[in-house]
Amino acid sequence: MTEDIRPYDDEQAVAALHRVADEPVIARISAYLFPDREPGALAALLRDIRGVDDFQRRVMSAAVGAILQRTTDGLTISGEENMHLLENGRFVLLANHRDIVLDSAILEYVLERNGIRCTEIAAGNNLITLPFVRDLMRSNRMVTVIRDSSSHDWFRVSMEFSQYIRNLVTSEDGNSLWLAHRGGRAKNGEDLTEPGLLKMLDISGQGSFEDNFAALPIMPVCISYEYEPCGMLKARETVLTRRDGGYHKAPMEDMQSVVTGIVQPKGRVHLAFGKPISREEIAAAAACERNERYRHLASTIDSHLLDLYHVWPTAEAAYCLLEGVSDNDTAAFEAYIDGEAARAPMALEGGPELSEEDLAAIRRAMLELYAAPILRRR
Repeated sequence: MTEDIRPYDDEQAVAALHRVADEPVIARISAYLFPDREPGALAALLRDIRGVDDFQRRVMSAAVGAILQRTTDGLTISGEENMHLLENGRFVLLANHRDIVLDSAILEYVLERNGIRCTEIAAGNNLITLPFVRDLMRSNRMVTVIRDSSSHDWFRVSMEFSQYIRNLVTSEDGNSLWLAHRGGRAKNGEDLTEPGLLKMLDISGQGSFEDNFAALPIMPVCISYEYEPCGMLKARETVLTRRDGGYHKAPMEDMQSVVTGIVQPKGRVHLAFGKPISREEIAAAAACERNERYRHLASTIDSHLLDLYHVWPTAEAAYCLLEGVSDNDTAAFEAYIDGEAARAPMALEGGPELSEEDLAAIRRAMLELYAAPILRRR
């Protein structure tokens, strides 16, 4: 199955991008990303690509740069000294997850602009139902995470993915990997690492818990958006999950979230590279009982991510509103939240009906989403 989950090599990427260039939607994407160029500019560029590095440099970096310019008020970076460790070392970049596509895309943009080799990127196969999307993502060094395996196949699929990561990070000609620290985006704003994901990383190791994780250096990476991508959609899903005891996505809902996350205004964005998890921190987790080890290590990673999270004024305003403080400093953000909550009934076609009580709950869930980094510090 490794052939099915690994990224494309140069030859495969060239063939795939030729297929993508023939897709009708490429003209619309080109018009959005590069409005000052000819309508066929992106298709022509895709047909001219000579390999994966060429694609990431000439297409992906330009596309992400255009998105940042059009939809943000600037990108800042911290932890550059840790970022430059990637020049000579290989790491599992364990990242918080706020946007389906942009979290990893912005990271790769930063690396490419700093002359550092782009990492491979882990992404779920639920995001690549369209063939041209699969071609684009696998040409962009995407490793496919199989999320729809049966319970019977779960261990085999997990072992294969774990072994792929271990081989990638530990081999001389390998690479680093961007990996979300949880299976889905943090819909409630709490960046909490899933212990099960750490267990998956461990199962391919042949040594002790401590040796297995020392061989897979973990570098926490945290992205912070001033305005949360798909914030209202996340709050809506949170409320409906509580109300109905579960949530069933509408057809193409993930793709709508991808597009919404890309085009909506995000304010300022901050990307922070943390210090790698130390051998001492791994040893402290190893000293725990077997299953507690993963929870302890997850908590350690969570502490790093919380320290790395940049608290924007929107988080401060959300916290004040939750505390019942509404003044001139919170007025603009409160109006934004009210406007977003009012759009919830029209957010997705064919979705369940929302009552006034649901809309009030969505408004509060949005405030909790923004205020989560402050609430967790208190």
